[in-house]
Amino acid sequence: MSHARRARVGVIGAVAPLLTAGIACAIVATPVRAQDAGPAVDVTVVGTADDLERARGLVPRLAGGGTHWLRIDKLDPADVLRDRRDGDGAAVRVWVDLTSATRARLYFATRSERFLVRDVDLSGHFDEVDRAALGEVLDSSVGALVANERAGLTRAEAEAVLAHRETPAPPSAIAAPAPVLAASGGEAPAPSRWAVGFFYAGQAQSDGPALDHGPGLTLAVAAFPRWPQVHATGRGPIVFASGQYRLPIHEQTPRVGVALYTIAARAGVECGPLLWSRLRVRLGAGVDFVHVTPESTDHAVTLTSVHWSTSFVASAALRANLVERPHRFWISAVLLADVLPTSVRYDLAVDATTETVFAPWRIRPGLTVELTFF
Repeated sequence: MSHARRARVGVIGAVAPLLTAGIACAIVATPVRAQDAGPAVDVTVVGTADDLERARGLVPRLAGGGTHWLRIDKLDPADVLRDRRDGDGAAVRVWVDLTSATRARLYFATRSERFLVRDVDLSGHFDEVDRAALGEVLDSSVGALVANERAGLTRAEAEAVLAHRETPAPPSAIAAPAPVLAASGGEAPAPSRWAVGFFYAGQAQSDGPALDHGPGLTLAVAAFPRWPQVHATGRGPIVFASGQYRLPIHEQTPRVGVALYTIAARAGVECGPLLWSRLRVRLGAGVDFVHVTPESTDHAVTLTSVHWSTSFVASAALRANLVERPHRFWISAVLLADVLPTSVRYDLAVDATTETVFAPWRIRPGLTVELTFF
């Protein structure tokens, strides 16, 4: 899951070697049991008691092994640089400074005299995206330090970084407006609660076979404001509404036939993930507006007038995202079934007898391919 929104991580110093994909994957994929846990990790949260509880929920067990949580009101930079080569205490010590609502400052120190200094930009509300970004940085940084004792900054480099942080910026003579980030750089745009999809769906109507198909449009919105990233992560409920135009189908008997085209309207809720991170379930209901045109070349047959009929429809579907581009679009396949509570038939009455021209199924399976932007 990408957490690009508001989670641009600024790494100060030459720390490029520490987070290679191989190290991060190996750490995340390896389970840690209580009896064979690695070196202990001390995490000190700088902030309030509420900040401590929020931080504890991010990563219950860090990659280094057993985790001990502490809280202080103010950070002393000298404590980060304190000599720990005597072997006392945790193998990795972490300070998480949450005194600013818009930026978390993280400091890491090991017994082997290696250090890390990292920043994580926050939204100011400590929402789900903030928690995911901060938890990922905590876990991956500790894991990298445990796996590679040469990762991170030397003591001299860390001292320079901390000294630069403690030096206040000179006052500006003229207040300047905040720079506007170009669209191609800076922070990723905030995830939208809204998504719009374009789809093409086909549906079996009977064993004729009669295939009803056509293009459609879907509009979806995250059900709760605190989950604006639902379209990118696939987590949380979505409320949707859709409309589809289905091309005419023709059913014919020797004497009479009927042409039908449908406008299908649906609305409902989609939830997930289900079993698989890209699989979601969709439940809804709606109405089929069917335009009925009787047809015949037999002049002895009296046709009813062209008219519209309506049918209530319940719908269920499974949607699987086949291609995903975070904060941009997905391509999905939807396996669906519409259920009509009452049967519908189109009949020809001849000399007090009735001949069925077309009798659609009450349960109609279908398949949809959808391109969704968000």
